[in-house]
Amino acid sequence: MNIRKTVIKQFKIGIIIGLFLGITQGFGQVASLSPKDLYGSYLEKKTASIQSSTKVIAKNNQAELDRLAGLLEVNAGASFEYHLVKYINGNYDLSLSNHLFEAAKLKPDDARLNRELFGYYALTGNAAKLKELGATIKGQFSSNTITYYQQLFLNKKSGFFVFSSDEDAYPALILQSQGRISSEIEIVNMDFLQNDTYRKKIQDKIGGMNMKFLGNESSFISALINSRSSHVSISTTVSQSYLANSSSQLYITGLTYEGGTLNQEQELESFWKTSQSFLKGVLLVSSGDKALYSNFLPPLLTLYKIKVGNGFEDGILKAGILLLAKKVEKESAVSTIIKAYEQQE
Repeated sequence: MNIRKTVIKQFKIGIIIGLFLGITQGFGQVASLSPKDLYGSYLEKKTASIQSSTKVIAKNNQAELDRLAGLLEVNAGASFEYHLVKYINGNYDLSLSNHLFEAAKLKPDDARLNRELFGYYALTGNAAKLKELGATIKGQFSSNTITYYQQLFLNKKSGFFVFSSDEDAYPALILQSQGRISSEIEIVNMDFLQNDTYRKKIQDKIGGMNMKFLGNESSFISALINSRSSHVSISTTVSQSYLANSSSQLYITGLTYEGGTLNQEQELESFWKTSQSFLKGVLLVSSGDKALYSNFLPPLLTLYKIKVGNGFEDGILKAGILLLAKKVEKESAVSTIIKAYEQQE
């Protein structure tokens, strides 16, 4: 039987990917001009400016961020807060790194500062400093988060792995800096792709492409996937909106989407075997951990649907899915999906 033609094409990316909700906050006035308050307001508005389909910050939002950075410069131009905001506001512009290091002199133990330093050393390829800072910021991520990324890279030795942002790329980079992920793996952070030097470096390594990223993200990701010289995997933490030009080419095979998969069922069966005992024992308490581990559900549900379509209801797989669904507080929705699969048999 030709699995690719008769089975796999039914289970493309659009069928099973969950929706991600975002909360947008308004951009208002700042009541206080103290460095601490301006800094807090800047970070809040920076977070609110993030969009789910582009790394471009809307002009009015960037203007407000520039205004806050300007107020900090006028009111506290020698402060830690000003120097760190000046660097962050450059959106990975390494020509502003002098401000990052000035901030480091003033508050070397600051958690946000150390995250930015970690990103700087990742961008500049300083392995020794990356290892040092990785050990420093590892505690900013839960143990379940670190373990999740270990599972993602299980049995992976090489290739390009694309992550959506600092939030999901940094745990992977931390593990790699500790030697727990192969050095032959290239971790691609979409946030870093805003930096042209980094973008060109990734394009040169992958080969066969030369195009802009910012404002052209979906086409850029599609070009990465279509590269014939390198294997590219997309983390399922990447928003579907970035994959609009790639959905017909991608198959979910675990915690990543893959192009050119010849036997999706076999890939998913292998993923289930390596995840089964691990998921049974995992304890999830925080909402963040539960949301992250929900990414195990789509591939396992896809495998169950394939099996049901082939006339086999795998009771052990079903029980494993329902146990995980309970742990991540999605039991009702997952039960409904499973019932729908079984009724279509």
